Amino acid sequence: MARRSTQRIARAGGGFRIAPSPFNGVKLELGVILLVGLLLLAVHDRLLTGLGPQLALLGGYGAVSAAWLLVRTRRILRREARRAAGAPSSGGAA
Repeated sequence: MARRSTQRIARAGGGFRIAPSPFNGVKLELGVILLVGLLLLAVHDRLLTGLGPQLALLGGYGAVSAAWLLVRTRRILRREARRAAGAPSSGGAA
């Protein structure tokens, strides 16, 4: 039988790590938005009565969430394009 390798597959530091990316913040925000959306979906019938207001609540939440993620992503893309072109980053707002 072949001898098993003693080399470890896991990293020495342990833990869960994500590769550095300018979009990691957006990924985290997407996760939070999805969790809040699931919670809202679970309780929307207790918050509002009638199909119209419930659809307006869920649709409005979806539209605002999508717009927020779009703005954040476009801001990061502009910042990275400026950085790649050699221009200094503005730091916060773009």
